Amino acid sequence: SGVGDRDEEDKVVTPECFDQTDNDRDGLTDFGEDDGCSSASDASELGSCQTVYTPPRVYANEPIAIDTSRGIFHSEGSCGGVGSPELVVMYRVEEEMDSFSIDTFLDGTVIPTSIYIRRDLCLAPEAEIACEREFATTPRPGQKVTVKKPKLGDYFIFIDGVAGVGGAVTLEVTSVPLADCRNGKDDDEDGYLD
Repeated sequence: SGVGDRDEEDKVVTPECFDQTDNDRDGLTDFGEDDGCSSASDASELGSCQTVYTPPRVYANEPIAIDTSRGIFHSEGSCGGVGSPELVVMYRVEEEMDSFSIDTFLDGTVIPTSIYIRRDLCLAPEAEIACEREFATTPRPGQKVTVKKPKLGDYFIFIDGVAGVGGAVTLEVTSVPLADCRNGKDDDEDGYLD
């Protein structure tokens, strides 16, 4: 580890997501607390967005208000977003579900949007699994994008503008759980599953 090291044996390297240190200085430490860690063996707390984005985690049925004009001009989806500033939020699917949706047709949304979703790899355009774009002339901005039968993992939701415009957007993620008769649980507590 240096000229003063008394032996040449390799030192144990503890992954950043298990070293009890806030390596990315976001106030959160290691796997289980820092959303940048996908497991305790993850080598970096930055996550797949690295230093480009710092996406806040969103939770189902908890609306969040953002202003895309405070975003950056870095990414675009297959359906649009070029030339407009974007912000990213992260939604984590931790159990099987039928679907989840991102809804911006809410009070507080004043601009039309391009919404594209990437699974697990924030900065990889090839990780895109959905993309929907509103028209710039939409009289009442808002849309709903649904991901059916999502796999477990992190979903990076890009809220991008249309025609170079950024502004206020309120979004909410809603999820549809698996039906009681196929969720692997004894919902009626009669001793039988599904």
